[in-house]
Amino acid sequence: MTAASDIGELFDRHFDDVFAYIAFRLAGDLHAASDIAQEVFMAAWRDCGRLRTPDAARAWLLGIARHKVADHFRTRPPEVGPGRAAEADAGSSQADAGAHHRARLVAAALRKLADHQADLLEDKYIRGLSVRAIAQQRDTSEKAVESALSRAREAFRRTYESLTKAEEAAR
Repeated sequence: MTAASDIGELFDRHFDDVFAYIAFRLAGDLHAASDIAQEVFMAAWRDCGRLRTPDAARAWLLGIARHKVADHFRTRPPEVGPGRAAEADAGSSQADAGAHHRARLVAAALRKLADHQADLLEDKYIRGLSVRAIAQQRDTSEKAVESALSRAREAFRRTYESLTKAEEAAR
């Protein structure tokens, strides 16, 4: 893959998935998500020779996005932490502040999960894919997906509760 038209096709076909992936991990910071999505497609353009088959494009782009999100958090620590959530929520309405705070906690919990667990939860609950569709996409059985989802939900629950308790203890 080398032609500019191929990159344009990748962009048209996969931008929404890449942007949603990034925005979800940034707790809805759409400005930063937009910037990072642009970085993903610039990197894809530079490295387009590495994409072997068009069928692998989505996974390849999401892999680039995963690294760009990690770079983002290495250079700018997440806002969730003892005492930081209350500061960020100052000036918002009570309901908006609570929803924004939960979104940041969810994003922080997802960042702490293994990539395959976070990806699986995103496919099921953000993208709304059925277990059957996920199994087909990953070339595995529905039972394997259900089992992996169960483990991912449990890991998320433990991580989210841990973050919540740490914040409460810091207050």
